[in-house]
Amino acid sequence: AQYFVPALMFAHVTAHYLNYAESAYYEQALGTHRWSRDPLVMAWSRDPPAFGKGHWMGAGFTGHLLCLVAILLWSGAHELVRAAHYETFWYSHHLMLLWFPLLLMHGMADDNVLCTHSTMLMSELQKLGKSFELMTYPGAKHSMQETHVSIHRFNTLLDFFDREL
Repeated sequence: AQYFVPALMFAHVTAHYLNYAESAYYEQALGTHRWSRDPLVMAWSRDPPAFGKGHWMGAGFTGHLLCLVAILLWSGAHELVRAAHYETFWYSHHLMLLWFPLLLMHGMADDNVLCTHSTMLMSELQKLGKSFELMTYPGAKHSMQETHVSIHRFNTLLDFFDREL
């Protein structure tokens, strides 16, 4: 299972590069206003034709950046790295905060990840001006498996996904 996500990411990125390799075909089919003949323009350009002038970055650049973050996440989460260099795991996983809305859930009786750790994270997010939501569960431990907590947590996740996705 630990190699499933990197394998899918590799397949996804490969499909994009195969599309970039066929740039001449897509330019002919879609026109120059939507596609460039040059694969490098489509993969890296600040203003690829599909987005027009003034667009901050092309999807290719942000896609490459997201792949880099995913590689860092995966390599930092590997059990050997995590065991020997936990801080690498800890900091690399905070890179995802650049892309996604964040819902923090914390059991207040958690003796695995202390509330002070979540508080430090919230402080850094606020300093960066990042938005997040927080749900705490008094008396719940790290697993948050109490029946009433599990039901509430599940419903909170569904509400969050409805709003954000």
